Amino acid sequence: MTRRRHSHLLRGATLGVCALALLALFTTPAFAGTVYVPLTIDGTSQGMGLRTDVWIANTTGRAIEFSSFFIPTLADGTVRPADPAKTIRLAAGGTFRIEGVAPAEGLGILELKLPDGAIATSRLVTVEPDLGETLGAEMPVLSMDNLVSADTTAHVQGWQRQDGQVFTDFGTVNLSTSKMQCQVAVFKSNGQQIAATATYPVQPLSSVHFPAALGILGQSDVTSARAEVTCDQDFYPYVVVTDVETGEVVFHGPSARGEDGLAGLDDGGGGGGGSGECPDGAFCYRKDGTFFVPTVKNDYHRETFVVPGGSYSSLHFSVEVVNGGWAPPTSGLNLMFWLARESHFNLYGFAAFKGPSRNTVLFRHGIGLKAPQKPKFEDHFVSEIGKTYVFDYVYNPAEGFLDLRILDKSGKVLWEVVDKPNVNRIDIPDGQRIFADFSNRLGFNPIEPPSYGWQYRNMQFEIFP
Repeated sequence: MTRRRHSHLLRGATLGVCALALLALFTTPAFAGTVYVPLTIDGTSQGMGLRTDVWIANTTGRAIEFSSFFIPTLADGTVRPADPAKTIRLAAGGTFRIEGVAPAEGLGILELKLPDGAIATSRLVTVEPDLGETLGAEMPVLSMDNLVSADTTAHVQGWQRQDGQVFTDFGTVNLSTSKMQCQVAVFKSNGQQIAATATYPVQPLSSVHFPAALGILGQSDVTSARAEVTCDQDFYPYVVVTDVETGEVVFHGPSARGEDGLAGLDDGGGGGGGSGECPDGAFCYRKDGTFFVPTVKNDYHRETFVVPGGSYSSLHFSVEVVNGGWAPPTSGLNLMFWLARESHFNLYGFAAFKGPSRNTVLFRHGIGLKAPQKPKFEDHFVSEIGKTYVFDYVYNPAEGFLDLRILDKSGKVLWEVVDKPNVNRIDIPDGQRIFADFSNRLGFNPIEPPSYGWQYRNMQFEIFP
């Protein structure tokens, strides 16, 4: 079998001992509904044809439109033409497959702006004359919830090199609107570091991609290597392992960390009204202690609850919040929590404080409703700096009520709202998740400032059959 051995597309910068010199040549987050495909390619890597395909499905009963925009590696993704996006209309309930989302010989990331009800999946496909088109490897679709936080070390495993056959490409995605600086160190399975730690920049809303990275580091035969990657903005590192003889391709993102896990998915470790026990038949998560304090570099946090698809009767959510002061504008919405399924369109509950110039508390909810249609409750409430507030929320559509109480540390009820959900069950389609968001992204909305210095503590989430 004759195989091509030349790469005319993925000519990346050298990584390793001479990385700093070559990398010098390289000369806030996306709003809700904007996601990114981390590796968008239509060309060859080590002589093997690669193509990124994307599926967009419309889960609503009406026609929708979504748009896409390709950002090449090393480009500044914040600089773009006045009308850069390609808009596609999708019929109610329909699915659209985009084959080869990158331009010919292109390599970069793909920006997708999706309306409520649209969902996206991406795959990296190999296309070879001898082997045909393979099913390929699934890739994540990046949003705020699966990025690695700034100044955090991510570990990317699965690096391999078999000279002439197996190759590992390494890439990093920057979804902030600022230029990012990163460091990477690669280690063999015995813990020995390969070459020196390299520093490299990544342009705003962009990516870098280093082909055959282990070869660049002078390695010809390596198995089970890993990288430690740190950046000064939220980031996403990955590797792509290709076997040019078999046509196989594997995509690896950041490895899971035990300390990042949530306690107690149906194992007795969560919720239970603070008892540490999960009620029979429920699915529970818990984060004890202070789990998030917003800073300039890390102004927003999301917790993800993976619940099996099905129909549920009710949920209980609670979190403690310590007032850390007011960022301007003090009349803006300081987000205490946002509890939703997949997007703001399916909102179980949302609570926010407005600061000294307004002194109010705001609560909204609504499933399948646009923002103006969601019930709104706003009352006078003075939130004091340094004081702890407990948000205790029961959402019970099966019995036709919801109840949010704000309490002090002694258990005294300071404010309460009772209303009726606009559904009679909590339906979770297969593959969808429930999110809890805390604080706001700077620049996302001028009247929604981040809650810098506030402390989010002792979160519990329970959902009942």
